[in-house]
Amino acid sequence: MSLLMGESSHTIERSTLQGQKLPIDLRLGYPAQLLANRPDVMRAEYNLMNAFELTNAAKAQFYPTLKLTGTGGVQSVDIDHLFSVNSLFANIVGGLAQPILNRRTIKTNYDVSLANKETAYLNFRKTVLTAGKEVSDAIRVFSVQDSFIELKQKELDAYKNQLTIPRNWSTTVWPTTLKY
Repeated sequence: MSLLMGESSHTIERSTLQGQKLPIDLRLGYPAQLLANRPDVMRAEYNLMNAFELTNAAKAQFYPTLKLTGTGGVQSVDIDHLFSVNSLFANIVGGLAQPILNRRTIKTNYDVSLANKETAYLNFRKTVLTAGKEVSDAIRVFSVQDSFIELKQKELDAYKNQLTIPRNWSTTVWPTTLKY
């Protein structure tokens, strides 16, 4: 039952059958929406979301950037400092030229993030299928246990009936000679 509830294994306090309120319409099954409550499925889902967002971040590196800082332009007043690292001109040109100069690195990072996203998707799919199989197996075991209990009850009833049948050993006819 802990497996079905998506919790770690622990003892479950039982009550009497008379004290329980059972629904009239019992359906066997487990909705896929409830699989999302399992911790392993949640982890795989968050890993997939993370990989998707990292792919978007890698794709954003293809576009030029323009950074506005508090010191951008203070050093560029003089012609001598126009090409210094902190000048406004250097910031603008560097941000615009970065995707062109690092195109191969950005493309490789994007391809790696796509591969990671595909891996995360396959892991998510495998986790959901495994969780569904575990729940389906648990439900099957539960239903088989009910039929097993019913079968054992019939066996017990047969043993009880066998003990109540009177046996009259004096009227039993035994063969006197055995023929092969």
